[in-house]
Amino acid sequence: MKDSRHLRDNIYVSDKITSPVTYGIIRPRIILPKNYNDNDLKYILMHEQAHNKRLDNLWRIVAIVTACTHWFNPLSWLFLKVFLENLELACDEKVLKNSAEEDKKRYALTLINCAESKSLYASAFGGARVKVRIERILSYKKLSLFAVITFLVFASVIAYTLLTNAS
Repeated sequence: MKDSRHLRDNIYVSDKITSPVTYGIIRPRIILPKNYNDNDLKYILMHEQAHNKRLDNLWRIVAIVTACTHWFNPLSWLFLKVFLENLELACDEKVLKNSAEEDKKRYALTLINCAESKSLYASAFGGARVKVRIERILSYKKLSLFAVITFLVFASVIAYTLLTNAS
């Protein structure tokens, strides 16, 4: 942070990183690589701000501490890996939910441009499996009203069945 240059608000530029990243929990800061592309900035900031709003860095620390506490259980490391990937996928969905249809391809290209590095301790824009993320981005469709109603009816039927007395 000492060597980074302040761009605006909580956004900094540094020559010591290769992929956009969010550092911090209480006052998170978005750090961009020195050679970031201005065309990609909109999508990078949307993604990183999604991490900030969801408090992903806090959940990342909780998950890592939990995995370290249960270091002897191989499933805890598998769950940690899947959890960290799901954090990235959830932020991708949040960005796509607020974007127009034609922005999908541009967002996927931005992801490819930034996919050089990952970090366990920070929310990196290019994290998780890039191929899976791009496939999901390009095939993303918003839920229809019919799908939401069907899910709610299905969940209600299951809840009613499980909560009623068997006798």
